[in-house]
Amino acid sequence: MESLILKIPKEDSLTDDELFRICNANKELRIERDESGQLIIMSPAGSFSSNRNFILNGLFSQWVESHLDLGYAFDSSGGFILPDNSMRSPDTAWIKKDRWDSLTVEAREKFAPICPDFIVELRSKSDSLGQLKKKMEAWIANGCQLAWLIDPIEKKAYIYKPNFSLTVEAREKFAPICPDFIVELRSKSDSLSELKKKMEAWITNGCELAWLIDPIERKAYIYKPNAPMRELNDFSGKLSGENLLPGFELDLKRFA
Repeated sequence: MESLILKIPKEDSLTDDELFRICNANKELRIERDESGQLIIMSPAGSFSSNRNFILNGLFSQWVESHLDLGYAFDSSGGFILPDNSMRSPDTAWIKKDRWDSLTVEAREKFAPICPDFIVELRSKSDSLGQLKKKMEAWIANGCQLAWLIDPIEKKAYIYKPNFSLTVEAREKFAPICPDFIVELRSKSDSLSELKKKMEAWITNGCELAWLIDPIERKAYIYKPNAPMRELNDFSGKLSGENLLPGFELDLKRFA
């Protein structure tokens, strides 16, 4: 079923409290409000999409549970009032702890007036890809720091960040941008010296953290801008995502 737009005259626009009561009285429907005050009514997710949502939230909850000091996660039943006056309910959302804790208890119990720091939208068969892409851009415009659009239908994923000015076409091809983090895994046919040159090129081109893992000599090399390369021997330690990927670690013993 396609989304249904319920047009609300501007002079009769709903308050946030009225919108909350309407949504609460119609829990079987997925209701959002766009920036112009119009209500978007969507049918419940189909079984396939529901299963994908379950998998998505299950995987994400594992990370959240191991990093409870960083923030709070929300599923698709939670709505947020954004700066442009829209109310959106992403499939997955996460908010930094200090930002969520700054809200009053009353604000948290309704549609919280805050834009999540991270969201995921999962496309279902009834969703227009074009409309979803516009929605992702709106998330970023409202203050979201990282947004993923996962499309199981076309088997694609789209990444949105502030000041990430790539066109949609560029994102779908070889994106003209250097990753913030990369890993190179040496195989027997790879020249170690050539790989080291390649790692230096990654850093020169803007990469913030680069790991070269060498299972042959049981070594790992860490590259960062304006810092000497660090070497770990014997695969006895762990690689850390540092400030770029807080909480992420790779145990080198798994490559031994």
